[in-house]
Amino acid sequence: MSKKAKVLPIVILLALFSLFYFYNLNVATALPDDDWGRATQMDGASTYPMQQYSFVEGDKIHTYVPGDNDVRYNVSDENYKKVDESIIPIDADINTPIWGDGQRILYLQDGNLQLYDNGKSAIIDEGVVCFYPGEEEIIYWKEKEVFTYKASVNKSSLLITMKAPISHVATANGDDSVLISTNPTPQDYQFYLYIGNDLLELTSWSSFNSATVENILYDSNGQEGSILIESFNMSQGERTNMANLITFSHKDMEVSGNEQMLFADSRTGAKLANPRYFNFRYLDGRREFLFVSEGQREGKKTGYNVYYANATQDGQWIGMRRSTSLETSLNPRWAGDSHILWQTFDGKEYHTFGTYNGNEYVESTMAKTKDDYRTAMYDFISGIFSSFVMIFFGFVWVIPLIIFYAVLTFVRRDDFETDKNWAEPAGVIIYIVTVVFVFNNVLSEQLFSLAPAYLTFPYSMVVWPLVIGVVSYFLYKYVTDKDIGLYAGISYYIGLNILMMTGLFGPYLI
Repeated sequence: MSKKAKVLPIVILLALFSLFYFYNLNVATALPDDDWGRATQMDGASTYPMQQYSFVEGDKIHTYVPGDNDVRYNVSDENYKKVDESIIPIDADINTPIWGDGQRILYLQDGNLQLYDNGKSAIIDEGVVCFYPGEEEIIYWKEKEVFTYKASVNKSSLLITMKAPISHVATANGDDSVLISTNPTPQDYQFYLYIGNDLLELTSWSSFNSATVENILYDSNGQEGSILIESFNMSQGERTNMANLITFSHKDMEVSGNEQMLFADSRTGAKLANPRYFNFRYLDGRREFLFVSEGQREGKKTGYNVYYANATQDGQWIGMRRSTSLETSLNPRWAGDSHILWQTFDGKEYHTFGTYNGNEYVESTMAKTKDDYRTAMYDFISGIFSSFVMIFFGFVWVIPLIIFYAVLTFVRRDDFETDKNWAEPAGVIIYIVTVVFVFNNVLSEQLFSLAPAYLTFPYSMVVWPLVIGVVSYFLYKYVTDKDIGLYAGISYYIGLNILMMTGLFGPYLI
């Protein structure tokens, strides 16, 4: 065998492996969606889930990230570059709201609403169930009483007293209305709207299939209000999350919509099941939703991602991915109009990440980092091992050819051994036809759905086997001697073809 025939497979393998590695590098640095940057990790971590609080002032992002025994106050520019940071020694209750304005911090500790100011904490009120942080006015509630607290004057006042125990309270960003929910029975919820100085009975809702309500959210644009109810139920150890959206008119308080929300991935069209950790708002008169669901990332990867949705198609809300963090995402929140923050859990600690759609930020996140190269190498090695599955199909592809040559050996033995001018091309054609048949009947485009676009265009499962079959035949003819035997020649051709098919398609086989 010539030197060229020995070197060619190595060159092809290196070329295809290089192509696959750079594909993985591009995947590692891919944006979550058009015009949105990759995630940036912020300082701070906790061993328990916490609710961060953020606000934007000028071009600075102010973020409060609770830890196990303190709160990290971070000030960064709009590209998440740290400007200032301080550690505040307060111990907020696990997974409770927190509020800050750059000088003071409001938090819950053992049922007491406390204000941290000038290095000291003071109790604002006792026996507090929870509070809803706003920019200036904070709403908090006890068992049957709702209060308002104004940080500017450090004063709280009673807003309303309810007849039944309160389950949830939420305020609207678009107006001064307050949604109050009571829970007269374990499965029934009654909603009231406090607007102006009036308490109006709005509507009632019953949980489906004995589901447990996890959270109730509310916002309004002044003319229309929406209530989002997060619930879940457990069956045989499996959790099913649901989201119900109630829409009503502020003019007459009539409910105009009550839907169980369904979601689909904007890129793949796949259903986004079990949505959780919702946040929503009205912006410029339209509803916008943030939520977490398990869905496709880049390449073969899936995970719990942060999604954004503001429109429906065929009865489903279309979710656009916003997170690129590797770990499980939870608790997405807006900071200002354009920044999104969320937490991740790596199995040990909770961390905070953020993203933004500013041009400078998007460009800065496209730069490759050491972690990107490491991730690409890990995915490259994993893909190489999985590509060996294609070699199994290579054994299938040669079966008709072996049968063909076995029959010829007995039927036309003399011609078969002395003249390969027709036997070799006939064998190549049978082999290529077999590859095309297996690709389109045993394999399918769905099995390569995560491959690059140049491998998955219409009829690619026919075009690529034909192209590779022809190219590998001409390469075989170019590098081998003319007097090479039929069996040696056809074996070299098949090996070269399987090598090319494995290197090109194998790493993307699901």
